[in-house]
Amino acid sequence: MLADQELQNEIQNLEREVEELEKQLENSDSSTLLDTIGPVDELLHDILYDTNSSDQKYCQDDIGDGITIMRTTELRELHETELPKIQMENVYRLNGISFFPISNDPQREFLGVRFDVFREETSKFDPPHYVILKRDIIENSHKSVASSNSGNWRWSVFQTTISKGIPVFELAAKYLSQAYSGTPGSGSDKDTVEIANMNLDAVIKFAMQVYQQL
Repeated sequence: MLADQELQNEIQNLEREVEELEKQLENSDSSTLLDTIGPVDELLHDILYDTNSSDQKYCQDDIGDGITIMRTTELRELHETELPKIQMENVYRLNGISFFPISNDPQREFLGVRFDVFREETSKFDPPHYVILKRDIIENSHKSVASSNSGNWRWSVFQTTISKGIPVFELAAKYLSQAYSGTPGSGSDKDTVEIANMNLDAVIKFAMQVYQQL
């Protein structure tokens, strides 16, 4: 089972990434939505805004032509690898709610929920909010000590970065009270498959209620 400190570190790392992206946004004249999503560096900026189109000349000499060829190759490779990732992150973020597995959690006892709120008045996203859910085993009279890999279980709020003004725990008690049998998805190399096996119906209802109050 993960220690509390490991989860705290994971949340802090995510928050640091958000801070770095916000600093990049403040120093950039690019589109708000694009610049707040993913690692948009100088090369990617060139791709998105076509600042290095074929009709532009970098240099007038042979060295400049060589640099242009190298840079064009880099742009093409970056376009093929990074742009699809950024577009997918864009879709997830615009949806407002996304789910992610916690690293170093092979038994899939934890599930992360991320909330992204876009403010029309500022045309910016708020810093993301996070809720970490934990799979709690329900003990019964036939089992004094329940195994974390089987038996009945339900989701509960383990940690959250959402302010106390929003009744996260009350909403969890209302929407996450359903008990499940068996083990959530585990042993797969694909996070999407694992998350799909985590009985998300109740979690989605809970997340939507939280999101409406952010």
